[in-house]
Amino acid sequence: MLRLPSRLGALICIAIMIYAMDKSSVWMALLGVVFGAWIIVPNVLLEILFRELPTTVERTIYVAGSAVIAGFAVVTYVQAFLLDPHPDAQAGLLYVFVPVAQLVAVALLLGLVMLVKRLKSR
Repeated sequence: MLRLPSRLGALICIAIMIYAMDKSSVWMALLGVVFGAWIIVPNVLLEILFRELPTTVERTIYVAGSAVIAGFAVVTYVQAFLLDPHPDAQAGLLYVFVPVAQLVAVALLLGLVMLVKRLKSR
């Protein structure tokens, strides 16, 4: 249950990418695999960094933060690729920049959890 937002967000993002990608050639499929790996990096990093969260407060911060991080990506991709009646080629740049924004958010979440740990140890 603790890891559900991160894992579900990664699965939904991959599904949207598969739906939206050009499947006309092998090279595009290979590029899709590369971008698929790139868009799940923030979710994998969340899993690695937050393997053990001893207190309820830290777990709550993690679940809320990972839900926001994953939700941001899902909402952005849904808006760009599923809800837009005429998706434009520049929407593909979201697969480059959304993970960067997510990585910044993961760093902020890590800082917040470390701050809470430090304040609780005082």
